[in-house]
Amino acid sequence: MKTIYLCEDDLALGEAISDLLIIDGGFQVTRAFDGDELRELLAGAIPDLLILDIQLPGESGIEIAESISRHLPSIPIMFLSAFAHVENRIAATHAGGVTFLAKPFEPEELLAIARRLTRLSMNHTQSGVIENKMLRIDSAQIRLTDREVQMMRLMALAGEAGVEYHALMDVVGISFDERGIANLEVAISRLRKKLSEVTSSSVISNKTGFGYQLANPPVFK
Repeated sequence: MKTIYLCEDDLALGEAISDLLIIDGGFQVTRAFDGDELRELLAGAIPDLLILDIQLPGESGIEIAESISRHLPSIPIMFLSAFAHVENRIAATHAGGVTFLAKPFEPEELLAIARRLTRLSMNHTQSGVIENKMLRIDSAQIRLTDREVQMMRLMALAGEAGVEYHALMDVVGISFDERGIANLEVAISRLRKKLSEVTSSSVISNKTGFGYQLANPPVFK
């Protein structure tokens, strides 16, 4: 059974969402009221999906997600908020959010997104683990350079939004010009080759005119 941690300070809404996910979605749901309670849950076990309200007592959902994404980038994060303006959506993406659902929302839409994101979490077992510059999947492993690890981490944290060329080039240490773009493409090509050699499900896609996106990132330790 797929597990979801729901961090929502509105008790009535939290109960309604929890019941929806449990009864109609077949999920196992554990609720938290704020960031402190959520971190206690995460210390015990990692869920398949984290659903965060943005307006919370103490730390905001954005701040909580930023903290969690640095250490546990493999957890898909869905944001909920009645304040669905562009600034909040952009901040949610930069904080590691995979999707943003505005309140009020249709129950079926929430269930559909939860199902999609928990399926996404299944892919992490085939995405591998990066530890001490080694990418491991089962018995297969391959060494990454410091720059490759930094690039992977940067793309993992960016989620669906992707990372701009210049940000990756800063990590690789090359100048932002036509020659630099070519050098970045070579670095990405080498990284893709390493991913394929250990049969990782991580996929680096080119976002034309913008940068690169990493789907199904590995777990960083």
